[in-house]
Amino acid sequence: MLLLALNVLSISTLFVLLFTNSSEPELELDEPISMDRYAEISLESDLEAVERIINQFLEKESNNQPLQYQVIVNDKVRVVGKIVAFGKDINMTMDLIPIVTEEGNVQLKVDDLTLGSFSLPVSFVLNYVNSQYAIPNEVVIDKEEESIYVLLTELEVGSGYKIKANDINLEEERVEVTLLIPQ
Repeated sequence: MLLLALNVLSISTLFVLLFTNSSEPELELDEPISMDRYAEISLESDLEAVERIINQFLEKESNNQPLQYQVIVNDKVRVVGKIVAFGKDINMTMDLIPIVTEEGNVQLKVDDLTLGSFSLPVSFVLNYVNSQYAIPNEVVIDKEEESIYVLLTELEVGSGYKIKANDINLEEERVEVTLLIPQ
């Protein structure tokens, strides 16, 4: 589940960077999920498994086209790849610090962003991504906070299941999520 959450985060971030053309969505974080409608299963994973699952998921979602990026999870979540800008492939590295919100979603705070040899403000790049790439409804870019929100609680994972993030501790190499099963 952690892997799914990180996959969703990574995919959303990458799709935003690679494939989207939409207007800037408003940041609307839902209220916490009403727990009386769900049974809970807590899951924990290590970072290596999460990274492997994210990249496998991204490869599967790429429809057998060569991936232009990969996700590395260690002391930060790092997205490394290429984006098309100005008609050229430009190397991109984005370091993200994951923060679990009170609602069980994930805020990915941009810690560092490198786009080729360009020195551009993070807010400018996030605004560019938001305006040039289609972003899934479960991903919200907030250029003022220099963050990407992954609304895990909005995702349905087969048969009405939902996911809520509990803890992402990269130092301790641990990710904890709750699988919510409708009753």
